[in-house]
Amino acid sequence: MFIRDVTFSSVPIVALLIIMLAGCSTQDQVSVADVELVKSLLTDTPQQSIMALDSVIKKQKYDGIQKGLMYFEQGKLWSKMHNSTKSIQSLESALEIFTSHEDKVYITKTHWLLGSENAYISNKEEAVEHLLKALSYSQELHNQTDEANTYSALAHTYFQYQDFNRSIEYTEKAIAIQKELQDSVGLSATYNNLAVIYRNIGNFPEAIEYNLRSLDLNLLLNDKNAIAKSYNNLGLLSEELGDVHEAVDYFLKAIKINYELGTLNENPLKNLGDLYLRTDDLENAQKYYEQALSISEQNEDLASQRDIYNILLNVALRQKDFERSIEYARLRDHYMRLQNKRDLQEKLELAENQYKLAAKEKELSLALEVNRREKIIFIVAIGLLLLLVLFWIQSVKNKKLQAEKEKMVLEQSVLRSQMNPHFIFNALSAIQNSLLDNKPIESATYLSRFARLIRQNFEFINKKYITLADEIELLKNYFSTQMIRFKDRFDYEINVDNLDEEDTEIPPMLLQPFAENAIEHGFKSKKEKGLIIINIKGEEERIIFEIIDNGIGFTPKENDGKTHSIDVFMKRLQLIGKGDERSVSINSSEAGTTVKFHLRR
Repeated sequence: MFIRDVTFSSVPIVALLIIMLAGCSTQDQVSVADVELVKSLLTDTPQQSIMALDSVIKKQKYDGIQKGLMYFEQGKLWSKMHNSTKSIQSLESALEIFTSHEDKVYITKTHWLLGSENAYISNKEEAVEHLLKALSYSQELHNQTDEANTYSALAHTYFQYQDFNRSIEYTEKAIAIQKELQDSVGLSATYNNLAVIYRNIGNFPEAIEYNLRSLDLNLLLNDKNAIAKSYNNLGLLSEELGDVHEAVDYFLKAIKINYELGTLNENPLKNLGDLYLRTDDLENAQKYYEQALSISEQNEDLASQRDIYNILLNVALRQKDFERSIEYARLRDHYMRLQNKRDLQEKLELAENQYKLAAKEKELSLALEVNRREKIIFIVAIGLLLLLVLFWIQSVKNKKLQAEKEKMVLEQSVLRSQMNPHFIFNALSAIQNSLLDNKPIESATYLSRFARLIRQNFEFINKKYITLADEIELLKNYFSTQMIRFKDRFDYEINVDNLDEEDTEIPPMLLQPFAENAIEHGFKSKKEKGLIIINIKGEEERIIFEIIDNGIGFTPKENDGKTHSIDVFMKRLQLIGKGDERSVSINSSEAGTTVKFHLRR
C-alpha cells in the first residue's frame, strides 16, 4: 500500500534565509556586498557551484567573513543535493568564522541549518542542541519570525522521534507567535503540522479541526497547491473515521485542483484508488491507479510505476482478467529491472574512480621522465661539480615522486581488494537467483545493502582518514551483505572499549581485508558456524586492534608474484610513517586465526 500524503510542513529554508538577512550591514559582519560577491560565483547547477566556491576558497583570495559566507553557501548546496555529511562539514566551518566575527544573524541561520541537517540524518541530540542555540539567538535579536520558525523545526525534530507531547508543545508556541504577527502563511503550515501530530496519536477530531483551520487560511490566501494538500489530508482523515463518501469528495477536490494547476501529484489519485480497492470497487480502483500511473510516468518515478503495476496486477487477478494480469506482471517486472539497473549504475562511478587513479599514475610517470631528462641536461651544461649537487636534489625529487606513485598503486590495490570482482560477481549471482526464484523482497533487500556497500567503498576510498564509527558501519554493511550471500553461516561481534567512535579517526577500510580473508578462506570449507570477533580498544596514545576468527587457518603465500591483502595492509602502515607495521602479529592454526596490531594516535 502507498505512503499517504500527510506531511509535516515547515517554512522553506530559502524563505527563512531571506527573512533572516535583515540587519547584516555592521562592520566585520555579512554585508549586502558580501552576499552579492558569493552570488556572482554561483553557476547553473549545484555541483558546478560547489566546485566554483571550493576553487575560490582553496586559492585563499578571500578571508574572514566572506570565506564564512562561501562555506555557508556550500552547506546549503550540499543540503540541496541531499549530502548531509558534507553539508554539516561546510556549515561547521562557516559557524566557526561567523562566531569569531560575532555575526549573530548568520550564527542563528547556521545553527538552524545544522539543526535541520542533523535531524534529517537522525542525529537527535545534535539537532536539538543546534536548534536551541538558534532559538536563543533569535530571542536575543528579538526576531519573532525566526523564533516561530525555530519552534516549528524543534516540533518537527521531536515528531520524528515520536515525542508527540514535546512536538505539540513547540508547535503551540509557534502558533502563538504567528497569531501575534498575523502570519497567515506560517499559521496555515503550523496548523497542518498540529493536525499531523494529532492524527499520529489517534485524535482524529482534533486532526480534522486543525486541517480545516489550515484549509480556511489557504482559501483566504488563494494558495491552491496548499488547498489541494488540505483536501487530500481531510480525505484521509474522513476515511479513518469511516466516512467513505466524504473522503471520496475530498480526494476528488484535491485531484481537480491539481489538474487545473498542472501539478504532477499522484498521491490523491493513489489514495482514492486505495479507498476503492478496500471497498471492493475494483473498476474505480483500476481507473484511479491508471491515472496515478500516468503521472508516475511523467515524473519518471520507476519505484512508483513498479508498485502501481503490482497493485493493478492484484486488481486484475481479483477480476479474473488473466490476460491483463500477464501484461501487468510483465510491466511490473520490467520496471523492477529498470530500478535495479539504476541502483547498479553506481558501479560505474567506482570504475570512473579507478580510471582517475590510473590517469594520476600516468601523470606521475611522465613527471619522472621529465626529471630524468632534466638531470641529463644539467650534467652536460654545468659540469661535474654542479652535477653532484643537482644529482642529490634530483634524487630527493625522484624519491618523493616514487613514493607518490607507490601510494597511487597502493590505493588501486586497496580499491580492488575492498570490492573485488569475485565478490561483486557472487553478490550479483545471488540477486539473480533470488529474482529467478521470484523473491522480490529478498532481492530488493540484498540489492539495497549491496548498493550501499558500493557507495561506502566509493566514498571512503579517496579519504585519508575516516571516523571509527564510519569504519564500523562499513564493516557491518559488509558482514550483512556476506551473511545474506552465505545464508548466515557465520556470526560476528564488534567490541569498542575506551574510545569515542565519532571523534576517533583511522585510515579507511583498514579491517575489511581481514574480515574478507576469514569469510572467503577461513569459513569456506568449515562445516561448523563461523565467528569473527573484532576488538578495538583505546590505550594511552594507541588504538589496539584484534581480529579473531574460528576458521580453518591459513599459511601466508610467499614469492608467488601476487600482491595479497596482507601485503597491501603492511604497505599502508609503512606509508603512514609511524612504525605501526612493526606491531602486526598473525597467529594461525586449524582452530582459527588471530591478528593483532596498533595505531599510534
